[in-house]
Order: sequence, then structure tokens, then C-alpha cells
Amino acid sequence: MRYVVLGILDGLITSMVLSAKALLGISGMDFSTAIAIMAIASGINALVGFTAEYAQSRAEMVEIEEKLGARRGTLVRSAVHVSALRDALVSAARYGLTSIVGAAIPLLPTIAIGPIAGLASAYTAVVLLSVALSHLTGGLSVTWTVLLVVVTSVGLVLGVMFPIID
Repeated sequence: MRYVVLGILDGLITSMVLSAKALLGISGMDFSTAIAIMAIASGINALVGFTAEYAQSRAEMVEIEEKLGARRGTLVRSAVHVSALRDALVSAARYGLTSIVGAAIPLLPTIAIGPIAGLASAYTAVVLLSVALSHLTGGLSVTWTVLLVVVTSVGLVLGVMFPIID
């Protein structure tokens, strides 16, 4: 679940930062730029997800080796290691794919319909994600909504202040 939430939010916020002026109607954006932003968000997040998950698994393997009194590296190429690699790859795929979804939420409506549609899609997705998170965590949907709207809005403001795509 962690990588699904991270992917959607990171993809959404990254795309909003990189295309802020287009989302606000200050400048335009074409389909190839949107695809490039989605690919960048997805690729970076997949690599980060794999690295983070594998690093955690390797640390756990070292701990197991120490508890067993085995020398470091004993579990490399073992079933435990193969399982850790597989889990890291699954996490990377989940993070990367959900990043594409998150990035597409504001970008595709902006290209197809216009900037207002992109912003409306982004904030609608944030509210829906907030409600889902409140149900999953037992928190208040208002709290999650305020938090995610603020975070998303900060990303949009940063994108306008420091434009990458004019």
C-alpha cells in the first residue's frame, strides 16, 4: 500500500511542479512533454522504490546473519536473497506504475480539455485519495484532505516560482 500511495502522490505532485504554468494556463504543453514527465516520474520512482526496498531487505539479512553467527554475505544468493530481490522488484513496479497514474491525472486532461480540467482532475484525485486514506488509517478525511491539498498546492506554487517547462 505504501508504494501505491507514494506513487500516486509523487507522480501527481511531480507533474504539477514540472508543468505548473501549463496547468494554470500561463503556457502550453504538448502530448510528448506530458509523456516525458510521466516517464521521468515513473522511472525515478521505480529506481528509488527498488533501492529503498532492497536496502531494507539487505539490512535485515545482515541482522539475520549476525544473529546466526554467520559471516556477512552468507545469505547472498539464498532463497531469502532471491525473495528480497523479487519483493524489491514488485515494489519498484508498483511504485513506477502508480507514478504514471498520478502524473497522468493532471497532465492528460490539461492536454485534452484545458488547464482548468487538469487542475480540477488533480484536486479531485487528492480529495478521493484523502478519503481513501482516512478509511484505511482510521483518520479524519478532513485532516487528510487539508494535508494533501496543502502539499499539492505547495508543489504547484514551487512549479510557478521555479519553472522547468515554460
